Amino acid sequence: MQGNHSEFAPAIGGWNHIGITVRNLENSLQFYQELLGFELLGRQERDSADLGLILGYARTHIRMAFLRPRGTIEPVLELIEVVEPQGESLDVQTANPGAVHLTFDVKDLDAVCTHLSGLGVQFLSEPVTLTSGVNAGARNVYCLDPDGIRIALFQRLPGKGHHGT
Repeated sequence: MQGNHSEFAPAIGGWNHIGITVRNLENSLQFYQELLGFELLGRQERDSADLGLILGYARTHIRMAFLRPRGTIEPVLELIEVVEPQGESLDVQTANPGAVHLTFDVKDLDAVCTHLSGLGVQFLSEPVTLTSGVNAGARNVYCLDPDGIRIALFQRLPGKGHHGT
């Protein structure tokens, strides 16, 4: 990607949604709705050539749901179960290129972790207080959704914004 990038500045207006492909839509909905408290905005099922073209297939059949954390406006989380063509699970560990994580602010990290642990949610560690960087003093922990996607739960320092601002 070389060249003069100042010749064209794309008009990106903001987030539309974040999409994650899941193995089983119902299991993922149970996690995001019942355990994390997301609100369901809508669901749909599509079996079409136009969507297949967008995704790079001749045709595709998918089930989708759109959610967001309660009390927020955006971004919307889109969960997609691809029925056809069938795919294979990826190794989504943090160190692997292409892996993603979602980070959500929480007010009381210990209470959230205790609650979710009691519901069987798997955590990668106990909550950690960050000792360096722009978020020094904040607390963070990762848990896993049903497909192993890392979910970061982040408790900011009082009075501090995103990334220590």
